[in-house]
Amino acid sequence: MNSCLRFGQALLCMTLTQPALAEEADPDYAGRLLGDWNGTRSRLFQNGYDWEIDYKLDLVAKVSGSVNRGKLYALDNLDIKLNIDGDKAFGWPGTRALIHILGNHGGKPALRNDRLPHGLDNIEVPHG
Repeated sequence: MNSCLRFGQALLCMTLTQPALAEEADPDYAGRLLGDWNGTRSRLFQNGYDWEIDYKLDLVAKVSGSVNRGKLYALDNLDIKLNIDGDKAFGWPGTRALIHILGNHGGKPALRNDRLPHGLDNIEVPHG
């Protein structure tokens, strides 16, 4: 099952899939930027829940031309993912779910500078 809903500038998607053949090893949360939350992330993983949060910020500036020269644009991308093992969480063997929230925001530099149709950055969506 795949489904997506749009909330303003964010997109929420949920996917149910069949499990992989091999059992997943416990992730090393201590080596990640946000850590293990005093053991909370490891306990959540043991109960079937695994959170991922990714943030990307790109700064783009126009360095030539006369229109908007030197103006700095910030473009950001936020991914929040919750992977759920249905067997561990609910006793539903063979079930996995992924809830993915995606939020993009930015100054749309291609739209405001020379109206480039292809965009300047992989985060940017020039029209819409």
